[in-house]
Amino acid sequence: MQHRADRKRPAGARRWLAVGAALLTMACQGRLPTAAPARSAEAWGSLRRLPVASPQGFRLSGAPAPADGATATLDAAHVAGLTAAAADDPTLDAAQRRHILLWRDLAAGDITAARRRLAAAAPSAATDWLNDAGIAYAEWALRHGQPEDFEAALKALAGALNQADFAGAARFNRALLFQRLGLSEQAQSEWARYLADERSAAWATAAQRHLSALTPSPPDAARLWEAFAHCADHPDGPETEAFLASHLGRLVEGLGAAAEAFLTSGDEQRLAQVQRVADAARKRANERWGSDLAQALAGIQASGGASDWLAARRAFRAARQLYPIEGKPTAAEPLYAQARRAFLALGDSASALEAELGLVYCAVQRTETLQLDRLSSALLAEARQRGYVRLEGQALRVRAQLALRQSDAPAAVALAQASLTRFASLSDWEETQRSLLILSDAYERQGDSAAALRSLRELLDIGAQQGTNPRRRAQACAFAARTCAAAGACELGLAFAEEARAAAVGQAFPAFQLDAETLLATLFVKTGRFAEADAALDRAAAVLAGVADARARDVLALDFLPTAAWCRMALGDPAAALRLCARAAESLRRGRHDAYWPLTQSVRGAAYLALGDDRAAEAALRAGIDWMETARGRITKTPDRQRFFHRHADLYERLARIHAQRGQPDIALAWLERARARTLLDRRQASGKSGSGNLSPRALQRRLPDDIAAVAYAVGDHQTEVFTLDRQRLRHQTLPIGRERLAAQVQALTQALTNSSGDVAQARQAGQELYASLLSPLALSLEDVGRLVIIPDDSLHGLPWATLRDPQGRWLAERVPFSICPSVTALIRALEARPPDADAETLIVADARLSPAAADALPPLTGARDEIACLQSILGPARALAGDGAAKRQTLAALRTAGIAHLAVHGVAEPDEPLRSALYLTAADEDDGRLTAAEVYEQTFPRLRLVALSACESALGRPLRGEGMTGLAQAFLAAGAATVVATLARVEDRAMRDLMCAFHAAHQAGASPAKALQAAQRECLTQHPARWGLVIVLGAP
Repeated sequence: MQHRADRKRPAGARRWLAVGAALLTMACQGRLPTAAPARSAEAWGSLRRLPVASPQGFRLSGAPAPADGATATLDAAHVAGLTAAAADDPTLDAAQRRHILLWRDLAAGDITAARRRLAAAAPSAATDWLNDAGIAYAEWALRHGQPEDFEAALKALAGALNQADFAGAARFNRALLFQRLGLSEQAQSEWARYLADERSAAWATAAQRHLSALTPSPPDAARLWEAFAHCADHPDGPETEAFLASHLGRLVEGLGAAAEAFLTSGDEQRLAQVQRVADAARKRANERWGSDLAQALAGIQASGGASDWLAARRAFRAARQLYPIEGKPTAAEPLYAQARRAFLALGDSASALEAELGLVYCAVQRTETLQLDRLSSALLAEARQRGYVRLEGQALRVRAQLALRQSDAPAAVALAQASLTRFASLSDWEETQRSLLILSDAYERQGDSAAALRSLRELLDIGAQQGTNPRRRAQACAFAARTCAAAGACELGLAFAEEARAAAVGQAFPAFQLDAETLLATLFVKTGRFAEADAALDRAAAVLAGVADARARDVLALDFLPTAAWCRMALGDPAAALRLCARAAESLRRGRHDAYWPLTQSVRGAAYLALGDDRAAEAALRAGIDWMETARGRITKTPDRQRFFHRHADLYERLARIHAQRGQPDIALAWLERARARTLLDRRQASGKSGSGNLSPRALQRRLPDDIAAVAYAVGDHQTEVFTLDRQRLRHQTLPIGRERLAAQVQALTQALTNSSGDVAQARQAGQELYASLLSPLALSLEDVGRLVIIPDDSLHGLPWATLRDPQGRWLAERVPFSICPSVTALIRALEARPPDADAETLIVADARLSPAAADALPPLTGARDEIACLQSILGPARALAGDGAAKRQTLAALRTAGIAHLAVHGVAEPDEPLRSALYLTAADEDDGRLTAAEVYEQTFPRLRLVALSACESALGRPLRGEGMTGLAQAFLAAGAATVVATLARVEDRAMRDLMCAFHAAHQAGASPAKALQAAQRECLTQHPARWGLVIVLGAP
């Protein structure tokens, strides 16, 4: 059988491989090319002798195996030479050049550049560089943790498996990515398939090395105590310290069993061992539980109470076997109580408190939470008083679970993190893994899927190093599957769910199998595999029905019933969905369990609509909204509130569609308005201002100026609702285009605008398609509109609207001045924010001195000084902050008194973490100069009418339902700016300078911000739209 690597490559593959081989060989050897690169077989062969891999060890296309894990990296000079050489080769087409540059980025470890390259032009299924694209997605995902990026990596690598020249590398990379994710079963399967085909001994050795590192089992307890005994002669030596850093937690956990062995045998050496562990725990973590236990044991032995203590210990062990191991809390609870009473009677407070923890765990398995609240609070207080660090951490974790039951995810995060610090001090890896589960759950409830998945990957990493048990793996993989399902990363979610089901096999407590089957059902629904979803749902229902303990069954039903109802609704059975919702609602009410209430009400609404009862659907959705608003009011931090609302905004959207279908556009728009720009409205209410908050659309219309028309979009799965309003009229239309098609059209236009030297025909065509989809059906007479305000939704937040093109070939920027606003209410707020303030100063910030790290990553703004001079000539007397004066503290202080501000600095958007998007100011002793969106959200700029963010990507961020495009520009609106001018991409320094100077000249001449930008853009219409069409006005037009 001929090996894939020996088959003849297609011409395109041969060309880029030969070019890339020669270039990379020369770069790694320091011989920078100055002419067109060689493309000989000898050059490609020389590359095979060089160990080049990505930072995480993924196998680049055509690269040789690294020796002992070492990899070559390209330095800045080599990268520059390689870039120039690739540009000079006339035989390369755009895709081949892009691939070589992507390969260069990965070999140089510049993952940010590689990821940006994919954002500019994602690979199609037909491209021959899917393997390297998969590496770029994987490297980025491993750094930032977004499930969507892991999903993109797996899909790209799956596509590369179908390409004979790259299938081997793709299989290697899939196996390694599964391993990095902690999916050991999937990784083992992929490594086995890879090794069966690989003919390279070096690559096979690398694969075997990875395979041998897969998850170990926890160390045997007896051997652990033997190893600890060998440390007795050198209690403070480095070997002992290293041993305790890995195993102290397990030793502390085993003290009860060691105490039992002592009282059974009377062997004083056993007691001495207990005391040594207690001393180590007290020294390292100030843990006093072991010391109190050792002292109690000595007294019990002396007083003849050993038999009574051993009887209590047997009751305790029997209780622990019943719950949590077998999932029978009802039978376990009296045994825990019996053991606690006996231990207290014997004067053993340490063991009594451990039994009390068992009672707390049993209380978790009650639908009502009052007893859990009381018991866990008492346990936490006593553990703190006695200095029992491990028990304190366990009590904190239970309190975190209680907070999740009460829909207080931020409190759960804080409590879980506090528990982790306790366990870290004891090197207690088993308890750390348990707390990471709760922490990931809390992050996921907040909508922070990246943080949730990072926590779970940390858990699985600890398991890989320290050993883990199947129960913990099953839970971790189930939680990861749920996080992926919520983020839309369904193929990755299925991998985790299958892993969870495999790990749950043989477990006495059926909760793990129930979780796995329920998640499989959910993910099968999301991926259109309905027969498999139906079967998984039936299996899950059978598992739940088979739970013997009624209390445990009721608690498990809290999670299962709402999800099962959603699945049944998606499978086309609204009657079954309603029955499950009724059971779920009763269970949730009885247990005062809030977390699944909005899902239950949302499914109810959809089921009633499917059955033709829109009144009952409305009532269900209103009940869900009432709950959601109450829960949101308990959340104090802006990012947490934003993520929480994003998860539940569909309640408002469903209700709006009901009223739109009834022919009630004013009520429909009112519900949409309540679900938009929430942080802006919160800030207004917090400031005590009355005005635009919670006004009806009719009232908002009356406050619109005569020359403004607004168009509000609400994007659905299959159609888009549009509301057009001005001072006199409100109209509603339904457009026959849904979320997926719109996103594809937006991406096509965005990609066409990534390069100002690219083919303008592509931008024209993409702009025309979007105009036909979004504006032509509205029959707006744009010539009669003085200023247009667009209120986008979903992917439309990132759309460069100026470059939409009408059937006559006119750009939207030519036809009408417009602005983008997150809601009509926010528009009114911006319009009425404040009149011009004669005392407010004009501020210019430019030419910031970057920190060394930022200076290495960002190119110099060579036109900054010219921009200052140009603006000063236009704006007149202005306060200019440049150089050392452009630090964050000075800039924020100046913004508080400014009426107009212009910031000509670097900007970087972070779509995965939009509140980390930043403007780069001058670094100072107290900070690195990064002014983040999160920091701006917390500011108030009371006089600021206009701020121009003349920086790359300043209008980008992440679209969140309930907010809009969360990022820098939106943050400035929230902080008080009436109008923000910002950019949707990386922009050229000098082109931006010229556009901004023209904008300010028109604005100073009396034009409104939208009209001023239109005037500036009209001067540039002969240029490529990438040079002028990526600048937008947000807020008041």
